[in-house]
Amino acid sequence: VAPIQGTRLNSVIFINYDSVVGPLYEALYSQLFVAFIAIAICAFLITLLCRVLFIPLANVSDALALIAQGGGDLTQRINIKTNDEVGELANNFNTFVGSLQGLILHVRGQSKELEQLAQFGASNSDKAVGDLEQQKQEITLVVTAVSEMASSTKEIAFNALESVSYTHLRAHET
Repeated sequence: VAPIQGTRLNSVIFINYDSVVGPLYEALYSQLFVAFIAIAICAFLITLLCRVLFIPLANVSDALALIAQGGGDLTQRINIKTNDEVGELANNFNTFVGSLQGLILHVRGQSKELEQLAQFGASNSDKAVGDLEQQKQEITLVVTAVSEMASSTKEIAFNALESVSYTHLRAHET
C-alpha cells in the first residue's frame, strides 16, 4: 500500500508471488546446475591434466626406487619427452646414472685387477715358502755332512795321533 500524493487515496498492488519468485528460483536452479556441471568438468580435466603431467615424474620416481632397492639396471635410461622441469630432472637423472654406471665399471675393473695381484702375491708367497723349505732341508743336509766330516776328521786325527804315538813308542823300543 502506498499513498497517492495530493489525494486521500492509496494505491494497492497485488502480485502473484509464484509468478515473481518462480522465475528467480528457476534461474537459480539452472545456474546451480550449470555451476555443478562446470565444477565436475573442471575437476575431471584437472585430474586428467595432473596425470598427464606427472607421468614423467612418476617414471623418474620409479627408476630411482629401483636403484634404491638394489635391483636397478644402470643401463636403462628414462625417455625424455618434454623440455620442462620434469624433462630436465629426467635428463639429470640419466646423466647421474651414466656416471654411476661408469664408476661401478671402473670399480669392477679395479677389483678384478686387485684380485689378480692378490693371486699373484699368494702364488709368489707359496713359492717362497717352498723355496725356504727346500733351503732348510739343504742346510740340514750340509750341517749333517759337516757334522759327519768333523766326526770323521776327529777320528782320523785320533787315529793319526795313535799311529804317531805307536810309531814313537816303537822307535824308542828299538
